[in-house]
Amino acid sequence: MAGNLTEHAHKRALIAGIGGAITAAAATYIALATAEAASPGTATLAQFAANEITTTGYQRQAISWGTATTTSGTTTIPNANILTYTFEDDPPEVTHIFECDTSIGTSGTVLAYWDLTSGLNAATDDHILFPAGSITMSVA
Repeated sequence: MAGNLTEHAHKRALIAGIGGAITAAAATYIALATAEAASPGTATLAQFAANEITTTGYQRQAISWGTATTTSGTTTIPNANILTYTFEDDPPEVTHIFECDTSIGTSGTVLAYWDLTSGLNAATDDHILFPAGSITMSVA
């Protein structure tokens, strides 16, 4: 599942690519959502969070990125860690995820977003799991 960078992340990548100074986020987090924000490339964290899961037990999970590889001109980087989301109550179907630079709230920045190939359902006292390598970011 390859994601899309937001306009903010595109600008940061360009600045870093030409040798400019940027400050890396201390950590980034993957959030689960029931829909994509309108105009996701430029949407704020508050606009993304309006569709975020709020089920009891849910919390954003820190993501670690693996090693980038390049094949046929496309560079891809996968998640290195397993992300597990646990729910105490029955959550709605998850259809989208997004990466942001804060573990809670809406005072932060969205860096990337993904549309899931198919929705994910969990039940009360159940979980949703993303194995290492299942979330990727690619640049051609």
